[in-house]
Amino acid sequence: MYTPKEIIFLILHLLEPKSSESIYDPSSSYGEFLLMAHKFAKERNIEISLYGEEEKKNNTLFQRLISHLTV
Repeated sequence: MYTPKEIIFLILHLLEPKSSESIYDPSSSYGEFLLMAHKFAKERNIEISLYGEEEKKNNTLFQRLISHLTV
């Protein structure tokens, strides 16, 4: 199960993270939430820390690959 992009967008806009804050995704699956949070922060020129966990090793490897391609 993953969080739809529209919900992630809404959460980020409601929370409006500030510089030096952290975002943690306890079940980050393919990392979509964290990637959108990174993009959100980059568009606003703020630095936030991103953390995620995933049970499935393959998903974690996929997250790392995607993060290198998109950051």
